[in-house]
Amino acid sequence: MEIDKVRTLFSLRGYNIVDLKEVVKGTLFVVDVERGGVSQRFVVRVVPPNKVVGTAMIREVRDKMEEFKADRGAIIGGKRSTPNAEEVAEEGGVELLVDYPRFNIFEHELVPKHEVISEEERRWLLETFHVREDQLPKIKDTDPAVKAIGAKPGDVIKITRKSPTAGETIFYRYVVKAKYVPQIAREEYGLVEEGGEEEAAEEEWEEL
Repeated sequence: MEIDKVRTLFSLRGYNIVDLKEVVKGTLFVVDVERGGVSQRFVVRVVPPNKVVGTAMIREVRDKMEEFKADRGAIIGGKRSTPNAEEVAEEGGVELLVDYPRFNIFEHELVPKHEVISEEERRWLLETFHVREDQLPKIKDTDPAVKAIGAKPGDVIKITRKSPTAGETIFYRYVVKAKYVPQIAREEYGLVEEGGEEEAAEEEWEEL
C-alpha cells in the first residue's frame, strides 16, 4: 500500500511519525515527524510506477506545502522525472525519490547498516586519525543507501558490516554531490551512476 511506502521513508531516516494524514487517497500525505527533539511537517506525493514526474506534480506539492504550512516536500515513485521537473524540484525544496526503494533495503542480509554520524563522533574521527573530511573515502549522494537514510553532501556516514569470520568492521564515507545528469538522459544513454563505496580506498581505511 502507498501509505506503507511513506512509513518506510521516515523509518529509514530515523524519524518518529507523530501524525500521518492521507489528504488524497493513495496519493498525497501530510506527515508530522520528530527526530532528535526537532519536529517537522512533510508533504509527500506518491506517484504510480508507470507515471512520469513533471513540473505540475512539483507545483502541486509546493502548493500543498504552503496550504499545510509544511517544512519540506517529497515525491516518491514514478518511472522517471523530466529535466525541468528535477530543476524546479531542487529550486523549490522538493526531494525527488523516483528510484527510491519501496522496501527497507537494510533488511537484506547483503546491505550493511548505514547511518549519519553525530557531530561529536565526527570530531572524534577527524582528530583521532588526523584527517580532513575531504580526505575520507567518498560516497555519492545518489547511492541507494545514502538516499534511503536521507544523507546529504557534507555528511559523514558510518557503515557497519558484520560477517561470521571478520566480526564487525566499520568504515566511514564522506558524502559528495554526484554530477547532475537528468534521469531521462541516464536512461536513454545508459549512464549509470557509481554506487556504493570507493573500493580502491577500502583497504587503506579498513581500521576506521
